[in-house]
Amino acid sequence: MTFILDRSEPIRYETDFTEPNMFRDETDFQRLMLEITKRNASETILQPYEPVLIEIDGILRPLTHRRLTPDEVEMMVNWAAGNDKAKAELIQRREVKASYVVKDPVERDARGEKVSTRYRVAAGRGELRGSMAFQILLRRINSVPAYLKDADLPDYVIDAMTMGHGVTWVSGRTGSGKTTFFSSIIRYILENATAIKGNIILLEEPIEQVYDTIDSSHSVVFQIEVGRDVDSWEQGIEQLMRRLPAMILVGETRSRITAEAVLQAANTGHPVGSTLHANDVAGIIPRLMTFFADDLKEQMLFDALDTARVMFNQVRVPKVGGGMTVLREYLVVTDSLRRELQARSDPTKIAMHMREALEAHGKPMWQTAQEAFDAGIIDRQTLRIHGKRSGDHVRH
Repeated sequence: MTFILDRSEPIRYETDFTEPNMFRDETDFQRLMLEITKRNASETILQPYEPVLIEIDGILRPLTHRRLTPDEVEMMVNWAAGNDKAKAELIQRREVKASYVVKDPVERDARGEKVSTRYRVAAGRGELRGSMAFQILLRRINSVPAYLKDADLPDYVIDAMTMGHGVTWVSGRTGSGKTTFFSSIIRYILENATAIKGNIILLEEPIEQVYDTIDSSHSVVFQIEVGRDVDSWEQGIEQLMRRLPAMILVGETRSRITAEAVLQAANTGHPVGSTLHANDVAGIIPRLMTFFADDLKEQMLFDALDTARVMFNQVRVPKVGGGMTVLREYLVVTDSLRRELQARSDPTKIAMHMREALEAHGKPMWQTAQEAFDAGIIDRQTLRIHGKRSGDHVRH
């Protein structure tokens, strides 16, 4: 398939970018990325036989009339990754993860420096038209961390996240805003008096949100990128544990190694945050258990419940009037709830028990969706998708 282009309407650019006959050098790519930045595109897709595609308000739109060639995309891989060997890594079946920074030639921030916009780069290989091909996805990251107040969380949830020990889990699909949400938590900690003070260390692949513009009277942030600053997640975790961390953020729990590291750090009294791919709050603990062999599941389930403090799941959805908004469900694991769950700690039934706990003690997604619909933030179609609960009907 190919993306259908409407050539009846000219594409009007926000900068001096003009569509080249071919992207021949990195300067052409830099101009393209500046134009993408000025349009506030959240996602950009670059692949052969398609125009440059940008996502705005959840809708994919073409930014060029001309379709990219395989040779252009191969060059763009190196430019986007800032690495002349990126193309070779893809040929060897290695995914490329990097970050790309666009600096505005005119605008300055409050410190007099060029305004920078950061993108997360993910590139992989596959097949198009019978031949090997590359696809590049660039996801925009907010230049300044968001405010936690925008998440509209009650005080008891914020207190639970910043109490100085235990794990805050944030789950959701790719592109659901997990990194943005975590950045708002870290900003809140930096700017407010919480139990967390000192050396806040982030281990990521790649580094996404940065905190250069945030001032703090009691803490510093240090970020480590796997693949650039350390060779592996294991090496990074060993390093950060020797640096007297006041808080640890593991960018993504994706394996037994990272899951063990999160739980180990939490068991030694550190506050920890991490993201995880799970469909809902009830799926977070079961997802963790998939990383462990059957003979370890019972012990790891106990540790996961013992260290859990707050669990979130979130989705990005279209907002009435344009743009996107986040719907979020959450569960604070109190001591009494923890004891109740540990007493019923059967790894095969934990999803059911977590779902019951979410309904009884947390804020499930259907409730958040209903509130957003009642407030005129989302439409009825979005409510139908996210406002369902077992054995119930959506209120209209």
